[in-house]
Amino acid sequence: MNMDKTTQILLSLLRIYIGNEKSVAIQKQTQQQWIDVMHLAERQGVSAIAFQSVKMLSEEVKPDIRVMMTWIKDEQEGELFWRRTLALREKLQQMLDESSEDCVLLIMKGADIAQKYYPSPWLRYSTDVDLVSYLDEVLQNNGFFPDEGGNDKHEVYHIDGITVENHNSLLDECLGETTDEEALLNSILKRTRKIDAEFYYNYLPLHTITHYISKGLSLRHMLDWYLFRKNDGALFSGGYYAMAMDEVCKVVFENEDEKSLSGLAKDLFLFVTFQKRYILRPKGKDVLRHPMKFLQYVNQQIVKYKNVDSRQRTYMWHSLLSKFLKGR
Repeated sequence: MNMDKTTQILLSLLRIYIGNEKSVAIQKQTQQQWIDVMHLAERQGVSAIAFQSVKMLSEEVKPDIRVMMTWIKDEQEGELFWRRTLALREKLQQMLDESSEDCVLLIMKGADIAQKYYPSPWLRYSTDVDLVSYLDEVLQNNGFFPDEGGNDKHEVYHIDGITVENHNSLLDECLGETTDEEALLNSILKRTRKIDAEFYYNYLPLHTITHYISKGLSLRHMLDWYLFRKNDGALFSGGYYAMAMDEVCKVVFENEDEKSLSGLAKDLFLFVTFQKRYILRPKGKDVLRHPMKFLQYVNQQIVKYKNVDSRQRTYMWHSLLSKFLKGR
């Protein structure tokens, strides 16, 4: 395994949190090493979760009090945001109850995943609330109007200091044509009128892959999937992306041998363990600031790939992006 020590310690802390490793697996570290782990956990959206495991360590292994006091702030901020999220949920539900709109409040992604699958939901890092209820009219009738940060995918509101994204579509545009996938997800919502395990089994892999392609992937995304599968997703199987994510999670969170990984699963593993960082390389991190250059490059290559399905097309976009970044 070519992971650096900081990454290995962070993964051990996550395994301890989910019960797949004993706290004695962590040995005494230098103060700088703990600072590096803390910063890495913060960048990966798992700081408060990793800190739960740090608190379980023996006194001689724990970081000193200065690091502990800095680290605990993420847990405190997460708990505060969670309380505000619950208050916002009640407020939105009241708006719906008082309106004549025939729709239900559907909150997905971070806030919903945290509540359903994390033992302590406030530990799951979130910065906004995602709705898929087409509530624009309801919100505007209550005096809330979208800001200029919206796009074709969602309108962005700020309500009681919380960013609220009201989604008009479920999938990112970087997947290319997602007609079939979008139709499947919408059919599930129309039939069930709730965000359930069936929805997440179909949605989370697609959402994770689009993050991987366009913005990069974090350990938080993989932990969401792992806890979903552990708690609510065992009834489902199949799906190219889902199977790849299952393979990665077994290595990352259950410490299975990485040699069994190949194809997309290997790429995802190398990315989330920081051994392969195309998108976050110094030259690569600015790629989205130069979309025309990337699109010109894609247009030169795309002719070869006219007759591929959406799964192949998504992986193709990732491959083209990787090649583009290597060549810059």
